[in-house]
Amino acid sequence: MVEELKQMQRSDPVAKEQWHAYCEAYGNGVRDPNRHDLTFIQSFVTQYASGARLESSEGKELVQYIKQGKRKSPAWKQIWEMYADTRMVDGRPKHDPAAHTPDFLEGFFEFVGNMAVGSGAVMSGMGGMGGMGGMGDMGGMGGMGGYGGSQRESIRVCASS
Repeated sequence: MVEELKQMQRSDPVAKEQWHAYCEAYGNGVRDPNRHDLTFIQSFVTQYASGARLESSEGKELVQYIKQGKRKSPAWKQIWEMYADTRMVDGRPKHDPAAHTPDFLEGFFEFVGNMAVGSGAVMSGMGGMGGMGGMGDMGGMGGMGGYGGSQRESIRVCASS
């Protein structure tokens, strides 16, 4: 039964989200199926199969972080909208983070992190962490506005600071 539940979580993001919500509500926040008895796991599987869904608090914090970032940073807002446009909700792009699954929201943070360090341009030739201030073209985001300049210009700006 434990392996069955783990497979459910791997293959179905909603099942994973619901398992987490179920564990928060009824299992003292313990998500590891091995730490629950078979009755607990069977109750979850039965509830999930019947279509019952719990409110998940997992995505609420991520929604708030993204919304706050959108209010405070035009660049953050622009990157969120670009990312949100990759997943249609009801056939249209939705820029409201609350309209997306927690997995999609988590993916946004991975996306931003990869943009920041993925190209290697941020750290190469900048002498360690001191050069983090001028992130230049953001690893291929050149045309996104607000990220203008080249790596050389960024290095020059950092060196003169």
